[in-house]
Amino acid sequence: MKTWLRIIAGLEVAGGLSGIGLITWQVLIATETIHAPLAAVIAFGVYILSIVAGITLWQEQPFGRKTSIIIQMIQLPKFLSVPLTFFFSFGFDLYIYLVSIAEFSNLRINLKLGAYHQLYINLPNAPFGIGVSIPACIFLAKLLSYKLPATVDRKILRS
Repeated sequence: MKTWLRIIAGLEVAGGLSGIGLITWQVLIATETIHAPLAAVIAFGVYILSIVAGITLWQEQPFGRKTSIIIQMIQLPKFLSVPLTFFFSFGFDLYIYLVSIAEFSNLRINLKLGAYHQLYINLPNAPFGIGVSIPACIFLAKLLSYKLPATVDRKILRS
């Protein structure tokens, strides 16, 4: 198995596990009530998918490649606005984004380790921002160009 495939798989599993821990902590320990329970359920499902993607990619299953592509596509865009705020990071993320607040704009670079998500609809007073995940761009390109070895397909067919 290629090293970069193991790195992607490991980051997806680690990000999924830390995301589940983050959501569990928010629900059980946080003193504030969860303002968006549906968003928490969606994020929880995305983190489960990340774990499944990582495990099946590590096993070099075609399903793992497909779900890892989905996970990287989820991590790729970063969007911040009043109608929709959408950020997901799994394991490791370095993203560049432009934020515009009133008449001021700036370019930001953020590093996230573990898991991170922001999923809001109608977030009052949110600035406008748009960005892209650098690792997701690289991992997505690698996953899209990678074809699983034929021996892997035969192993799956025998089982």
